[in-house]
Amino acid sequence: MSDHNIQILEVNGDPRSIMNMDRESLNKLRKRMLKPFGIEFDAPSKVSLYLMGDEYVVIENFNDENTEVKFSMNNLRNANGIIKLPVDASINVKVERNTINVFMSPRSMIVLQVSNTDK
Repeated sequence: MSDHNIQILEVNGDPRSIMNMDRESLNKLRKRMLKPFGIEFDAPSKVSLYLMGDEYVVIENFNDENTEVKFSMNNLRNANGIIKLPVDASINVKVERNTINVFMSPRSMIVLQVSNTDK
């Protein structure tokens, strides 16, 4: 195994410290983990990404403030928000080329159906 496949996270005995990583450090880690899937995810700490098969992406904001998230996927053409929680959450989704820009209110979640066609 070559060195570029190894990533050591310094948690100094406190695994919860990962939740306080800065956005740049998290994005570097995410980039390495998601590259084999043709995906990039740019988000601050306390924002989670769940991949559900080939068609669904869930993004959840655990922060107490609004956040902006970018999700990119090879050959992405369209994305539709099919579920948002809470129902009165302010979530704005904009698709540009192969990137989804999501603006999310605090403590909110969105389920997106993604496709590689212009449905």
